[in-house]
Amino acid sequence: MKKLALLILALGLLTTCKKAELKGEYFVFGESYNMSIGDGVTLFLLKNGNLYPDNMDRYTNEEWTFKNDKLSKDKYKLAKQLLDELPNYFNDNPSATFGCPDCADQGAYYIKIGERNSIKTFYIDTKVSTQPVEIREFIVSMKSTLKQLK
Repeated sequence: MKKLALLILALGLLTTCKKAELKGEYFVFGESYNMSIGDGVTLFLLKNGNLYPDNMDRYTNEEWTFKNDKLSKDKYKLAKQLLDELPNYFNDNPSATFGCPDCADQGAYYIKIGERNSIKTFYIDTKVSTQPVEIREFIVSMKSTLKQLK
């Protein structure tokens, strides 16, 4: 009986450790240029080991929608690498706006992290030099990733 209890405790600890390493149940990132003609938004949803493109032409404050078609595993790996680079600064500043996203028709970057009991959403001005030092490298990496995924 003691062995069974120890086994259950050990499995519980291992499961807890794995969950603690996750940054969220889903990760959305992308950019929008709402004053552009045509498709003015590019968002990606990373969820359950897959990557999905958005199903929208414009960014709105409404619910974001995504296609059901999964992108290739190579594209998934690019997005997963970006998630792995996510600075802790975002955890320390949940649901923040950095700069003045799309105020002067310069576009905006978006990040959304869905966790079990919360959603963290970040709106980021595209002018990297005006952003907190702690996230500048990540913004550059996100911009590069977005170019590779298009």
